[in-house]
Amino acid sequence: ASKSTKKSMQHYTHLHNEIITNMVSAGAVGLMALMLMYLCPIFLAIEAIKQNYKTHYALMVIFLTVGYMLLGMTHGMLEWEYENSFFLYFLAIGMVELSRSNIETKTHA
Repeated sequence: ASKSTKKSMQHYTHLHNEIITNMVSAGAVGLMALMLMYLCPIFLAIEAIKQNYKTHYALMVIFLTVGYMLLGMTHGMLEWEYENSFFLYFLAIGMVELSRSNIETKTHA
C-alpha cells in the first residue's frame, strides 16, 4: 500500500467486530477462549431454565451475553474497561445466583 493509504488508515485500531478482531490478534486459541466466555454462561443458564428454578437470573445471563455478542458485531465491546466492568459485574451476579440454585436444588433432593 502507498504511504498516503497507510497514513490514512493509522487511526483505525480495530475491525469493529469483536470476533474477527480477537481472531486476528489472538489467533485460534483466543477465538476459542472468547467463544467459551460467551457460550458457557448461556449453556449453564439454559440448564437452569430446564430445571425451572430462578429463571429470571438465567434469562438475565442469556440476554446479557447474547446482547454483548450482538453488539460485538459492530463494536469491540470487551475492549473498554467500563463495558468489561458492566459485563463481568452482572454476569457474576447471575452466575452466583444460578450456582446457588443448583446447590439448593441438590441439597433439597
